[in-house]
Amino acid sequence: MIAARLTQLLSTVAVPASLREVAERLLLHGNALATLRRGESAEAAVALLAKLAAQGERFAPLSRASLAKARAEPEFRELFAEGYQPPPLDLEILVEFPEGTLGRETAVIVAAMGKSRRDPHLDLKSELAYLVERVRVSLPAWRALLQAEPGDAEADAKVLGFLYAQLESPAVGVVLALRVHGAAAFRPQLLPRAIRAFTDGYGAGTRAPFLAGLRLEDDWSRPVRELRARFGIDR
Repeated sequence: MIAARLTQLLSTVAVPASLREVAERLLLHGNALATLRRGESAEAAVALLAKLAAQGERFAPLSRASLAKARAEPEFRELFAEGYQPPPLDLEILVEFPEGTLGRETAVIVAAMGKSRRDPHLDLKSELAYLVERVRVSLPAWRALLQAEPGDAEADAKVLGFLYAQLESPAVGVVLALRVHGAAAFRPQLLPRAIRAFTDGYGAGTRAPFLAGLRLEDDWSRPVRELRARFGIDR
């Protein structure tokens, strides 16, 4: 029932056809759908992708596109081959950067998420596991680049659009589907703005380089406006 309803809703939404296809396909897998605890945020999309990666071959077709895109990026291949581990996301350190820099703006995001420190350790067992964890720990910085604080419906839709363009992930598709369903059912007035924000994020994600392959931690001291221009996030 829910799959049919979401499929119908997605057919009316101006999103790429490939996104509708993967969302509809993933909605047929009740176990994957059940892994979403809230199903409203970009963080939920990354959590679902991690769950899919842990399922092995059963969901391999659904994660293949993300992995293929990562493997096509020489910067990502170099990070994985090197076994690169990013430094901790430490709020006490990040707030010391000047206002408007990536470090300071990432600190704002980390604080809004109720965190004071993240100590990432990227899984080197497989490229897919490494990719998922790399995206997870980088997401606060990505939010800072997109100027999208957590908890805002339009901001989350923008990040989902950016994530889908960067990863081509079905996890993002199903989270978008749930957001569309929730907006249509409970807050229909938000639906046009959410779809517009998703489209804006998707455009930014297609223009930007593959951020999971970049060492954004080396750019903490650079102004966000400079990085947005460099990465094509600003049109």
